[in-house]
Amino acid sequence: MFLGGGLIALSTQWGDSDEPMTSLLPAVRRISPLLEELELGPGERLVSEDSPTLSELVCGLDRLRTLSCGWRSLNARAILHIASLPYLRALQLPNAAEDIIQSLSIPLPVLAFSSLQHLSMRVPSMPPCCALLSHIRPLHLKSITLDCESLPSAWHTEQYFRTLENCCSQTNLNSIHLIHSWKVEEKHISTDVVLDAAVLAPLRSFKNLTRLEIGLVYSFDLDNASIMDMANAWPKLQQLQLGSPLGWKRISGITLEGLVPLVICCRDLEKLSITVNALNPPTVKASGIGCSNTKITYLQLGDSIIENSIAVANFLSVLFPNVTGIGGVWHYVAGGSFSDRERGHHKEWHHVSSHLERIRKQKGSSRLNREDSESFRNSPSAFYASEIIPA
Repeated sequence: MFLGGGLIALSTQWGDSDEPMTSLLPAVRRISPLLEELELGPGERLVSEDSPTLSELVCGLDRLRTLSCGWRSLNARAILHIASLPYLRALQLPNAAEDIIQSLSIPLPVLAFSSLQHLSMRVPSMPPCCALLSHIRPLHLKSITLDCESLPSAWHTEQYFRTLENCCSQTNLNSIHLIHSWKVEEKHISTDVVLDAAVLAPLRSFKNLTRLEIGLVYSFDLDNASIMDMANAWPKLQQLQLGSPLGWKRISGITLEGLVPLVICCRDLEKLSITVNALNPPTVKASGIGCSNTKITYLQLGDSIIENSIAVANFLSVLFPNVTGIGGVWHYVAGGSFSDRERGHHKEWHHVSSHLERIRKQKGSSRLNREDSESFRNSPSAFYASEIIPA
């Protein structure tokens, strides 16, 4: 690897051995002290480990704007250093929130993380994370991602959302992610943790929200009115995920008709992952749909229930005319793990996808015929024909 004095950005990944990094990082510090972006790969390991070499490097970099540590944590001195940096915009740390707070117990001449806009952390539990946000009050924060090692309770989740509401700018924060880095054996988790509209209510304060990803294995107690409130609160929404791809483990209170406000109010919506009750789909005429979403090409519908695939496909073809695929729990759980009921829903959703494909082909064929007819009417041949053929 070539390192020069003008190097301002370095992106690489930790391997299974620290030996390559042990040689590389001191060289980076010595040769490229003006580094502004240092990204050391994703935090894929479940247990973070200290890296004295990385901490030593970070303490020598005063112009950092982006720092991603992967699964190597920083010592207290390094944390104190990056907290004082005036230009640090993006930060990914595997350190526990308690350790960061303890590192910040020494008074700084400036506000800690005063310019932070993007924060990504792995959190063993939610309360320390809330305490950290209350401590640093990141008013410039635009996006926050928490990778939860365990499933927070509904109460702790609500407290986290209220902490965001109270400690972050309701204008600046536009991207909120709660995720869980699955291992294969964790895909069959079932949960009794249920999030209702009251838990999500604090998030409605963020009027510029573009992305809300709640990818944990929660159940949700939501209905059509809940979705309407969200749609009205977040007109700039681009991505919405409520729950894991495994679904909600309960019958959803949201019907297909309940998705209409998202189409009407959220004109930029391009990703939707939600669980619905599609047992009684409305007709297009009865629903009064006056618009459609052409940006969504794939729907993730968890363990949504369904009976009449043709009626569902007809409705979805109007609401989301460009959808080319539908995903759900059946993509993540082996077929032998399905109940007869779940296997039946999988079959029906497969029929929906097939029928949507037929509808798209029919519309495409009709459009081509109209274009051919219009082209002929505007051609010299059409004019000549109109002169020699009596009306």
